[in-house]
Amino acid sequence: MKLHVIADTEGNIMATARAGSGGSGSPKSGGLIAGPGQVVYQVEVPDQVGELDATLLHWRYKLEVRPGVSRLVELAQPIAEP
Repeated sequence: MKLHVIADTEGNIMATARAGSGGSGSPKSGGLIAGPGQVVYQVEVPDQVGELDATLLHWRYKLEVRPGVSRLVELAQPIAEP
């Protein structure tokens, strides 16, 4: 599953959206807009990760960016859940 991710320069996830399939009834345009100090990435993730509730995804994962590669990595110490 492809996932669009907005992250800051430290890899902290600010927003996510599933990449659209472009099927019938899909919007013809749209997308995420990064703010200052943020970048939009597209990453391939296992379906079980892409299907997580967005809040859990943001608490448990961080974006790792290397030249030519970006991927989600699970945090060893997830951010505390309420």
